[in-house]
Amino acid sequence: MGFKISGALNFLCAFYFLAIWAILLLVAQPKALSTYEAAKGSLIYVLTEEGSEFFI
Repeated sequence: MGFKISGALNFLCAFYFLAIWAILLLVAQPKALSTYEAAKGSLIYVLTEEGSEFFI
């Protein structure tokens, strides 16, 4: 029984993690930046903010 609960919670955590990354990727990017520059800026912003341990 314990493995089923931990498996469900693990799936839930993976879903939340992927949902947050999808939101970050689908945010509108400024027209002045290329796709790679916008992705790099978003990644740097997320990893340097307080509470970024979730993404690392």
